[in-house]
Amino acid sequence: QLIYSFPFVAAVSFGALVAHFIYHVSASSTQLAFTTLFMASFASRGVILLYPHKLKLRALVIFSSSLSIIAIVIFALGNSPMELFLSFALQGGSNLGKALKSTVHPLRKDLPIFMANKLTDADIELLKEAQIAIVTTVNPDGSLHSTPTWVDTDGEAVIINTSVGRKKHRNIEQFKHVSICVVDSKQPYRWVSVSGKGEFETGGADAHIDAMAKKYLGQDAYPFRTEGEVRVMVRVVPTKRLGS
Repeated sequence: QLIYSFPFVAAVSFGALVAHFIYHVSASSTQLAFTTLFMASFASRGVILLYPHKLKLRALVIFSSSLSIIAIVIFALGNSPMELFLSFALQGGSNLGKALKSTVHPLRKDLPIFMANKLTDADIELLKEAQIAIVTTVNPDGSLHSTPTWVDTDGEAVIINTSVGRKKHRNIEQFKHVSICVVDSKQPYRWVSVSGKGEFETGGADAHIDAMAKKYLGQDAYPFRTEGEVRVMVRVVPTKRLGS
């Protein structure tokens, strides 16, 4: 696993950059500009690897790739074809190292974690499937209450269905904060987690729980109703989203 580790990739990249800088330290301003941009590109990729949960990775990946492209264009303007070939080889080695790192586990096809505040098309597809969600709410004493729950979406919000007076309902009514995590039962690295404030909707809640019974049980009507039960839908529009 050594060649997949971040320290190994970082050490090789740093060594290549130092050698590259020494080669160009007394060269032209064009070559020096190339080296500077190329080092900035590597630095931004290092930040991606070190802090994957704290950055909007798509923007940083675009920034990093843009720096590399600009650097190679600058390099091409003032250097020989052989030097240009070596530049592309170094760039390709960097990409190969990242590709190797992302394939340590055969299931990690969607390893990068992207943060946003809207559901993606992949999220909506997952939520439309008969997957079980873990719904977490806040108890009056500040502790957390987590339960497995059926889940749905309207494309904007994540929707669950519960009964008035149940623990989830009471907690959401008092504190509003809800976290919902769904993991594909067959592909555990395909997942989404959202958090936000729960908003109640009673209209259509009975029809909705019947539709959920069809989705999860294959039955036309929800079979677990109790006398006097009042169903309610909880819509959670994401204020924070994490996922594959």
